[in-house]
Amino acid sequence: MGHEKWVNTFASIETSLFNRPDFIHTIAAAYQKQITWYVVSDKDAVLFSIPIYHSGRNAALVTHFFYQAIIIHQEFPEIKLLESWKELIVVLKSDFDHIEFKFAPYVKDIRPFIWSGFEHSTRYTSIVYLATFPNYSENVTRSLKKAHKHNLSVNNLAFDQETVSMQISDMKKYGLGPKHAKRFNSWFSSLSELQNTRVFQLIDEEGSIIGSSLFLYDKQTAYLIGTMGGKDSSGGQAFLYDQAFNYFKELGISEVDLLGANIPSVALYKSKLGGIVEPYFMVSYHKHKFIADLTRKGKNIAKGMLKSLRIINK
Repeated sequence: MGHEKWVNTFASIETSLFNRPDFIHTIAAAYQKQITWYVVSDKDAVLFSIPIYHSGRNAALVTHFFYQAIIIHQEFPEIKLLESWKELIVVLKSDFDHIEFKFAPYVKDIRPFIWSGFEHSTRYTSIVYLATFPNYSENVTRSLKKAHKHNLSVNNLAFDQETVSMQISDMKKYGLGPKHAKRFNSWFSSLSELQNTRVFQLIDEEGSIIGSSLFLYDKQTAYLIGTMGGKDSSGGQAFLYDQAFNYFKELGISEVDLLGANIPSVALYKSKLGGIVEPYFMVSYHKHKFIADLTRKGKNIAKGMLKSLRIINK
C-alpha cells in the first residue's frame, strides 16, 4: 500500500481531526509551513507516520489550539514501536535544529524522546465524557438556574466572522500576537468549510451577543478553542458550556477536550464541569541550546521592559 493511500485509510479509521490530511494541509497553509511525512516501516508494513510542519530546519509549531498529528498502527508490539521511535528521532535530529511536539493524551509513552535528550514536560487537560454527562458541581447547577431566570439563549452556528473576530480580540489581551491572530482567522474559517467548526453565541433577553465559544470537532471528540463573556452573576458561562455539551452529545460525539487545565483558576472552574483530568506531554529539542536559551532570555527581558514602559506611560 502506498503512503498516501495508507494515510488516507488510517486517517478515516482514526477519528482524530488532527491526523486528517485535509486538516494538516489547512494548518500548513495558514502558518506558511512545509510538510514532510516521516514513515516508519517494518519490511512492507507501516508502523506509524508523522507529518512534520517546518520552515527550513525549524520544526516547531506548538500552539494551544491543536495536538501533533501521528497515525499509529496499534497491532505492533511495544518493543518494536520503541525501537522505531528511537530510529526516527535520530533522523529528525539530523534534519532539524529545533523540534517541538505537543502530543495528544492518547500518547502515553515518551521515553524514546527522554532517552534521546529531549526536554519534556507533563501538562494537563480536562475531558468531559459525555456518556456520564451531566456531572456538574452544585455551583454550576445553580449557575444554570440563573441563566434560565435571566432568559439567556444560545445560537449554534458553523461559522460567524463577527464572533470569531471578537474572540481573536479577546485572545490578543492574553498574548496572542498579530501574526498568530491573522493565521487563526485563516485556519478556523477554512476548517468551517470542512464542517469541523462550531460557534456558540450567548444571547441576552434583549437579543445582544454577550459571550461566545469556539470549538473544533471530529467523529469522536470536540475541542474547545476559546470562550469569552457570560458573567457569573447571570450564569452565562456555565450555560454556554452546557449548550455545547448537549449539542455534541446529540451528534454522537463521546467527549469534549477543554484543551487545558494548567492555570489554577481555569483548572478549578473546569473541574466543576465534571471533566476528568488527563495528562499530555510536550517535548522539545534545540541543537544549539545555549544560543536558544540566550535568545529566549533576551525576549523575556524585552517583554518585561515593554510591560514596564506601558505601566509608566499609563
